[in-house]
Amino acid sequence: MIVHMKQYKLLEQVFVKIRNIGDVINELCYGRPLVADGMDRIHTLQEIRQEIIESEIVAEAIKASLSNKSKLGDWEVANLHCISRLHRTLKNVPADLLSALTTARIDCRNRWLLFREGSESAKNVMERLVDVVKLSSEVAQIKSGDLGLASKYDVMLKMHDGDMDTKRIDEVFTDLGAFYRQFFSEVLEKQSGSKIHLAKSITCEKQRLLHEYLEASIYATDISLVDVHRKDYGCSIFRCEDFGGVSCDELDYRVGLRGALDNIGRTLYCVNLPKRWRRQPVGDFPGSVMFEAQGMLMSRHLLMDSRFMSFVLPAMKKTFSLRGKVADSGNVHRYLSEVRPELLLERADEVSSLAHVMLRCALEKELINGDLAVEDLPDAWEQGVKYYFNQVTKTEQEGLLQDDYWVSGCFGYLPSKVLGAIAATQIFSYIDDPKVAVLDNIESGDFSGLTAWLSKYIYSHGGRYSSTTLLKKITGRRIDVDAYKNHLVNRYLSM
Repeated sequence: MIVHMKQYKLLEQVFVKIRNIGDVINELCYGRPLVADGMDRIHTLQEIRQEIIESEIVAEAIKASLSNKSKLGDWEVANLHCISRLHRTLKNVPADLLSALTTARIDCRNRWLLFREGSESAKNVMERLVDVVKLSSEVAQIKSGDLGLASKYDVMLKMHDGDMDTKRIDEVFTDLGAFYRQFFSEVLEKQSGSKIHLAKSITCEKQRLLHEYLEASIYATDISLVDVHRKDYGCSIFRCEDFGGVSCDELDYRVGLRGALDNIGRTLYCVNLPKRWRRQPVGDFPGSVMFEAQGMLMSRHLLMDSRFMSFVLPAMKKTFSLRGKVADSGNVHRYLSEVRPELLLERADEVSSLAHVMLRCALEKELINGDLAVEDLPDAWEQGVKYYFNQVTKTEQEGLLQDDYWVSGCFGYLPSKVLGAIAATQIFSYIDDPKVAVLDNIESGDFSGLTAWLSKYIYSHGGRYSSTTLLKKITGRRIDVDAYKNHLVNRYLSM
């Protein structure tokens, strides 16, 4: 038993090092402008990490520990399975291919940053995107055979959440796709008769004051603001979302408000992951689906709850200087629940964002599987925009380069936004039951019941269970598309 425990403890030590190396790589890639020899440093660290992963000692320790896992505690067994999955995901990728992909991703994203500022052409970004797609596809080809997966796109999906695969995503999106277009039209028609009184320009400074007020109120009972701004909590190798600044639109405060609440939900999750396992694979969240769900619990459900609105509306009126009909609670609710064919995902409402993800998922699946060339992507994008929104993009910034998912090589992540939205709906429906009674004191600004419940039933488990297993443990159901469709109908057509 002592020998086998030594093998397992060796794995704990090794995967702390792998995690630390990964965090430094991420910081070098995205945390600051690269120094002259920055790319060489990244490649060196990747080679070191890959040498550790490919080591026979690590493979033998995993095999021996799995064979004797009955000697380990429950958390150790869960961590061992997380280690084994991570090892299978990372191994057998040639170092030169990994280096080439990293170089292409960083260069493409840097070009995109210049494009966003207006000093680089979309054509030059797209030229580098060809390399990102090609090299990503090559890695996926290796791993699909290695992992026994049906397609290269399955590899991309499972990098972000082990519960995602093409079959499951296709089932969900086929169901939602059949529902979406008629539903979208009905919502637009229903809302066309509703008058919304718009606020005048609200400065980003004032909006940030409200966001900080919400942070202080929700975090107050759970974590300190010092904890919030630490960078050593859950940060997996495949992270496609960061905790950067919240976007601000002075003519539409919804954008910043939703973004702030989304960040609050994710941050609460990351900061409250089990501290004993903080640097171990099991100490991270189980995957991108549950991660996304935590943000959407706040930005799509808490925000629209009448108890929360009673709490936040006085602060909104004061901070934004809202008066008269603009400040009426019914008007604010109509404003926050307005649906429109928004062409930017970052600004999209709960309904329009579904179309964004369904379109991108279809296109990136074809890209990675080799069924769509990058040079044909702009036309395919425009066809999708026409199909879902009956519009055409007016500028390149509204098109497929509107954000950095694809230019960063982050394929397979976006479907988790829809699955996360469904999971968030199921979780909020569960905690909204009077028998659970965790939302009762929100109206008075007391979020302790909510954060305590989330900590006990979600945060504290880390990666011990998969996203959908944890969802089922809480709600009794895995991803339930019908529950989500019913939620949308009730919110937008029954109001």
